[in-house]
Amino acid sequence: MFALMARSVALLLVCVCVVTVTGCDRATMMADHQQDATWTVRTTPGPQASFVHEVRTAADVNQQGASAHPTVRFSVHQPIYVACVVRGVKEGDAHRLSVRWLLNGALAPVAGAHSSILVTRSGPVAFTLIYPLPGDGMAKLYWDEPVGDNNDAANDAFLAQAVAFTVQ
Repeated sequence: MFALMARSVALLLVCVCVVTVTGCDRATMMADHQQDATWTVRTTPGPQASFVHEVRTAADVNQQGASAHPTVRFSVHQPIYVACVVRGVKEGDAHRLSVRWLLNGALAPVAGAHSSILVTRSGPVAFTLIYPLPGDGMAKLYWDEPVGDNNDAANDAFLAQAVAFTVQ
């Protein structure tokens, strides 16, 4: 009798969970999940996304440059890391990976908000910046963007990835 009751309760719980999940739309579920989970990273791939993968915002990076403590919520004056994995670099090639750090849609008002590094091999890469003000943040990564190119259009030919986060 007890085993039958336990199976009935378990079945009821499964049914309630299924009804709850299927009873709301996916967009609402994802929005609720993003509000509750500090690690849900929202990225947007660009035309050069084939070179820049696994983009994450994090509170820290490990010794190899990979994201540690992924999050999308940061405090003012807290270091924000954008870590990614570069793939497809052939031996002897050199590429320029640039980042533009945005705050509320404009270049963040801090030194280093537009910077670049030289990439000579595939592997992890990380950038960091400290925001002095709260707001909606975004880091846009560009692959082989020409020096002096300040095009910030959504369809920029050099855009690899964009990742959004919040600074509180």
